[in-house]
Amino acid sequence: APQMRLKAVGSERERNRTTGEAPGGPIRSGGSRAGVRRSPRSPRRSAFSSLSSLLLLAAAAACLCLFGFAASEAFLAGREQGGKKMKGDGVYDTFVWGQCRLQSLVEPGRLWRGSNARTTLFEVTGSPQEVTEALAHLPAKLDRTLVNKFTKNKMRWKLESHSGGKAVTLLVLTPKWLDKVTFTVAHGGSDGRCVVRAFARSTGFLPVVWPLSWLLNICLFWVPFTDALGEMSWFISNEALKASQLDHTFLETNRPRKNGSSSTTHQSNL
Repeated sequence: APQMRLKAVGSERERNRTTGEAPGGPIRSGGSRAGVRRSPRSPRRSAFSSLSSLLLLAAAAACLCLFGFAASEAFLAGREQGGKKMKGDGVYDTFVWGQCRLQSLVEPGRLWRGSNARTTLFEVTGSPQEVTEALAHLPAKLDRTLVNKFTKNKMRWKLESHSGGKAVTLLVLTPKWLDKVTFTVAHGGSDGRCVVRAFARSTGFLPVVWPLSWLLNICLFWVPFTDALGEMSWFISNEALKASQLDHTFLETNRPRKNGSSSTTHQSNL
């Protein structure tokens, strides 16, 4: 009898393992047992749920961008009309420059497409150390002073890095999009003169004053934009050298063509 009972228990366990039923038979209505298999979730329902979540996230991001755009437009308009510091300047500047730092690290505008940036060469009187010192002090002279030749808005300037005698990198808000200019200094052929290579470029497609624009610009790195066909790059480099009050001579610049190639224009004594 004990052997028959053990065989019966073993058979019941084997049946439960193959059929998925709980010990003691199937579950009755209203009851519950541990170990019962539940029906898998429908693939169509899972896909619909994922799509709904993505649409909600996209709608939230769009609303955030629209709100940021409206707020930044109103703030900049008030600042331009008032001509003085406004309430919230500190918070706004901290937020925008924080986004600028993040976008500057990646430079989405240069990840894939050919840039409309220009590289300009100048011959400057002075030692490399003197030249980089003068260039590093440009933000104090140009911030909220230099006017954008295209939009007629006052531009913002900030020092990003300074390597004495070697290079200076500046961040430029135009004032909604972020541009970046790097001056590389090397000894020239003439005594007491050096060559400055200015490389100015745009960093992203969307205005950096929008919330999370640095992240959106990384996602939209493939979107082309004209960037004034390199005119803004030339404007930034040229105005920076003028404001530095260094004795300089323009040597050459690359001018992007419509087909994407570049040509070089030589000019001197400007």
